[in-house]
Amino acid sequence: MDLRQCRKYGAFLRRQGWKVERVKTKKGNFVQVAIKKIPMLPISIMKCQRFAHEPEGRCLNQLKRKHGVIYSIWEPANDKAEDYCIREKMERKESGYLPGASVVVDLRRSKKEIWLGVSKDTRRVIRKASRVEVEQITEAKKRWLAWKSWQQFGRGYVPRYQAFENMAKSSGKDTVMVVGRDREKIVAGEVLLICEKKAYYYYAWTSQSGRRIGAQAKLVWEGMMRMKERGVKSWDFEGIDDNRNPRKSWVGFSHFKMNFGGERVIYPLSYRQWF
Repeated sequence: MDLRQCRKYGAFLRRQGWKVERVKTKKGNFVQVAIKKIPMLPISIMKCQRFAHEPEGRCLNQLKRKHGVIYSIWEPANDKAEDYCIREKMERKESGYLPGASVVVDLRRSKKEIWLGVSKDTRRVIRKASRVEVEQITEAKKRWLAWKSWQQFGRGYVPRYQAFENMAKSSGKDTVMVVGRDREKIVAGEVLLICEKKAYYYYAWTSQSGRRIGAQAKLVWEGMMRMKERGVKSWDFEGIDDNRNPRKSWVGFSHFKMNFGGERVIYPLSYRQWF
């Protein structure tokens, strides 16, 4: 099961103002959908992300009528789920809300095997980052300070602090924040989300000084080892550059992630549907 289909992730979306429903599938299980009402209008949009099974048509249509859904976003997890989108004559999009490709590292292997799967250059960077002290953040006050460093050093989207707190409250110990310190100053951080024995490298940030000393590489390695000790079976880097929709800005961090070994995973493209 993907993170977006986990109940705890659904609880987070509810705190963010979405209505979250579960729709029966033809297999007898459920897919999770999230619905957002359009302000001042009696209509809504819906998203169903990384779903693996075909929803039962009658249940889905009842749900759409109930919430006035006029537009849906579908991001299938596999070929069978994509077949459903094609049969429903949905419009395929080159890019979606979620990355089309990722790298997944198998944490069931021994520590030595995982280490040898990391590129030589990255292993050297991790060794050189010995001065970086790694700390897992659990206290609310420390989370606030970590978020301030994230706000200062993060590239791209940085969620509001309340959104991060909503995430932490929704999943409890399955939201893990880890920071790297150099001389007591936070120079890097990562947020991991755990679902079904799988850890997702959900957010990450690094200061310029942190980049010079390889802080993020050490955080990823330490994060993997902490997850392995916890019994987590795999580590998902949550997105790399996709040849179907290449982005120049993704090349650097995609290379960084792929240097940790693992298997490249390609997801079907995103689909859109009116009514």
